[in-house]
Amino acid sequence: MYRLAVFLLSALCLTVFVGICAFTAWHDYRRNGGVSPVRALGTLFPDTLHIKGLEVEVSAGSTTQPASLPEIRSELLYLINSERVHAQVPPLNLGFNASAQQHTESMKQYGYRSHWDVYGLTPQMRYTLAGGTNRVRQNIAGPVGIPVSDVTGSESWRAVIREMHQGFMAGQAERENVLDPWHRSVSLGLSCDEAQCWVVQQFETDHLEFTNLPNIYGTKLEMSGQFREGLELDALAVWFHPHSRRLSLGQLDATYRYGIGQKPATFVRPPASPREYYTESLVNYEWDTGIDPYKLDASLSRSSAPPLAVEVAHSAAVPWTTADRWFQDGSFFSVEADLSDIIGVNGNGVYTVQIWGRTGGERVPLTNYFVFLP
Repeated sequence: MYRLAVFLLSALCLTVFVGICAFTAWHDYRRNGGVSPVRALGTLFPDTLHIKGLEVEVSAGSTTQPASLPEIRSELLYLINSERVHAQVPPLNLGFNASAQQHTESMKQYGYRSHWDVYGLTPQMRYTLAGGTNRVRQNIAGPVGIPVSDVTGSESWRAVIREMHQGFMAGQAERENVLDPWHRSVSLGLSCDEAQCWVVQQFETDHLEFTNLPNIYGTKLEMSGQFREGLELDALAVWFHPHSRRLSLGQLDATYRYGIGQKPATFVRPPASPREYYTESLVNYEWDTGIDPYKLDASLSRSSAPPLAVEVAHSAAVPWTTADRWFQDGSFFSVEADLSDIIGVNGNGVYTVQIWGRTGGERVPLTNYFVFLP
């Protein structure tokens, strides 16, 4: 009699346990589209489970859970570095230049998509203002429908991020930014509302450390520093752009590409050797830029279509400036040059210093540091 009671009680307990497991598995399947033993047991034991000494965080949420901003940044960095590893170039570190985040917040606030911003600043201007001293290139996207605070559909946020990444890789300039072997870090700006995000990928170099940042004292340009990775000073140019001013949203909607400046103001060269002299005072130079928003009507109507990456070809005879000092000793360098003639022609504004380094037979653009001349 005792054995029969134990058998019936055991059978009852087993039946109840199997029923509970079946119910939780069915509930997990309906809620998440699949069955996970850990997730199913999490319905019964909602606290952290301990399995063989490891803590497994149990989530009763949907597989289409909205993303957190750190998760999105992590995924963006992973996709970029996956491409770079495949291309056999060094992976990037996560950068912390604040201008990337500031630009996404501006695009979100005013609802536009452009490398320029409402204050008339380009990426390199914002980068310098935020403390950057080397070279920067930028990819932007938005608005992109990434579920952040609410589940907005069955499509996972990772699939949306990867689709956006493939869009970058399909564009020539954007792909070059991702795979440039001289880039060393990427600052990732991300601003989102409940349904969509604006994204900035800001690629940065780190091959030059200034002892004295480029500056114009009166009319004299001065700078000094040290190159890394075996680079040495190869060439130097100064670009000009008028003082920045606010841009309308119509101007921004029609403007996408950006350049170093509106035009090259001068190329700087070292002093001639003793008993030698330069015969030329100008050099013919060609460059491409995007549409200059400053040349567009401020009352231009807004456009819902994405801005076109239009290239505008330019050609000009650019004056040479012979430096008063052009010193190199190993990786160290120092340059001084009188820009009085250049400033006399162009006036006050934004002067951007572009430095090229050389290693072996390769020339590498290293800076786009701007100096504000009031």
